[in-house]
Amino acid sequence: MLCSSCAYALKLYETRVVGVSAGHCRCTNQLYEDTDAWHPLLPADLADLPTWQRALLQLLMATPLKFFASIGQWFRSLEGFDLKLHPAETRPWVWLSWALPLGFIGVVWPAMIAAGGVGAWVSWWLGPWAVFHCWLSVLSLVRHTAPHIPWEEEGLTYDHAQATINGTVSVKLPNWIEVLIHHANCHLPKHVAISIPSYNLKDAQAYLEQRLGKYLTIAELNPQLLRNLMTAWLVYDPQQQQYVDFDQAEELIQDYKQQRQQQQQQEMQQLQWQQQQKWPQSESNSS
Repeated sequence: MLCSSCAYALKLYETRVVGVSAGHCRCTNQLYEDTDAWHPLLPADLADLPTWQRALLQLLMATPLKFFASIGQWFRSLEGFDLKLHPAETRPWVWLSWALPLGFIGVVWPAMIAAGGVGAWVSWWLGPWAVFHCWLSVLSLVRHTAPHIPWEEEGLTYDHAQATINGTVSVKLPNWIEVLIHHANCHLPKHVAISIPSYNLKDAQAYLEQRLGKYLTIAELNPQLLRNLMTAWLVYDPQQQQYVDFDQAEELIQDYKQQRQQQQQQEMQQLQWQQQQKWPQSESNSS
């Protein structure tokens, strides 16, 4: 089932597993290290962008287009064919990860078009594929975004256990939807045991809620939550540990630029002072 799902979605399973296990599960909610699929925008990311790029980014992040953002992540996953990124013993699985989607394109796509034309291809593949990415984008954002969940840099203040338990949002959905998406809304068990099969996720989630209920974040998918993801929780202020919208982010960007300019001036002054200290020594040595 998993192989057929990856083939239909044109997803590279081996690349995804490596990215999730090595990136997200090891660096949950860690600034600059967690996967960029749900890593928040920072003032530093926007400071040097030209106006048109910032406007384009705002169009993508502050409109319903945000709920199809995983398509961009899917394009980036195509980089996974670089075999140098994978140990020799896993490379056959990388080849298989590519063979399944390519086989689907080479065999199933022509069969769809031959059976019903381009309209059949749109109805039987493109439409469901877009719905799949919509669900994937929404779940990915909801599972890792909330105003009380901090993003921190690696260091003494970062606690991996706390980031995993307190920083992973479990989403409540109708049972028929959970079955349809293979209980992908029960995400916390994947952090505990990444190889857990999907048919055990719901039972594992119930067990974790029983043992750790008061420490967990449980959310229900509703229009208000989606609206917050699209209009309020857009740019993250790492100093105040809070989300702001794009209008509020303008002030943060200006503050960041001023701090960066001051830091550059201090570094320049420090460099000049060091050079001045060396000159007297070189003159005394020459004399």
